[in-house]
Amino acid sequence: MSQTSDTNKALTVRFFEQVFNQQNYDVTATLISPDYKYNGTPTSADGTIAWAKMLRQKYPDLHFVFETILGEDEKVAFRWRMTATDQASGKMGYVVGTNIIVWVDGKALSNDQSGGTDFIP
Repeated sequence: MSQTSDTNKALTVRFFEQVFNQQNYDVTATLISPDYKYNGTPTSADGTIAWAKMLRQKYPDLHFVFETILGEDEKVAFRWRMTATDQASGKMGYVVGTNIIVWVDGKALSNDQSGGTDFIP
């Protein structure tokens, strides 16, 4: 494992911990490239912040944890679990997904996600 891999894994964890778990949206612009793409679609830091806030509004008690994280140079692949209370049913549940983020010079260039859509009570 390279130093680059370790650095990029730490950036990935920092992003999820700060933006989603701590609601520190200010770090978003420092961690996302102006050329950032989410699932192939160009997305700005402001767009990412708006999406994170919408997710927090839908699930006020959401919390992300990393189940697995692997890094090789500029690529970081990870499986995550988001726990939250479903507002419609009031039941605690979770969502799981897998992402691959490409980091260049300390900024996320792309983020491709699979899963993360089915809430399991």
